[in-house]
Amino acid sequence: MILLCTDYFINWDAISALSNIAIAFLALCSLVYSIYLLYRERKQRIEDVRARLTFCVVEWQDLYMLKITNVGKETAYGIKLNVSGSPITENPINFVREVFTKLRTGTINIEAGKSVYYLISPSESAEGKQGLEGGKEYDMMEIKKWLLTQVNEKISIKGVYNNRYMINEVFTIRDFNQIGAFVINDPLQSIAEAITSHDYNDKSIPKNIQIVANEIKKKSQG
Repeated sequence: MILLCTDYFINWDAISALSNIAIAFLALCSLVYSIYLLYRERKQRIEDVRARLTFCVVEWQDLYMLKITNVGKETAYGIKLNVSGSPITENPINFVREVFTKLRTGTINIEAGKSVYYLISPSESAEGKQGLEGGKEYDMMEIKKWLLTQVNEKISIKGVYNNRYMINEVFTIRDFNQIGAFVINDPLQSIAEAITSHDYNDKSIPKNIQIVANEIKKKSQG
């Protein structure tokens, strides 16, 4: 009978080396995956709190306004905007065209939760004549005729903010202001916003009115 010694046929040093390589490879994979998870978590945190701009057209006091809101949690800074389209470039109101022209060459900042508004034109509900440019009056009938040709024309907004986030929006006035749709503002909230837009010496006045408006809103929702 011939006895075979398995130690002569198995290279334990080679197996040990291969085991070490496999363990090292698994450790490396685990490290890479952990780094990836940390990267994704950090990226998600940045996305959750970063500045984020939204654009729409609102009707306020018989005026169509371009509303830009920062719905994020950080300030949107260095905002560069190029607003084009016939409702802007062919606008019959001189200073509206001038405002959007100047907007292309400068930058603006919008704090978190704040909005800015830019006049586009009087709305269809405007009546008579209105002083819109240094006391100059515009015939609303002429404005309305022009508006009828523009409410479905595209307004294009391109730009960048915070040196990294691109803006590429296209919409019409009618996209946000459908015939038969109405927006009803909270009267007290409107008063608070009107007062806070002025420079009062007693800062407690607008603050207290805002607190009252918020409390009434909470009760109405509760």
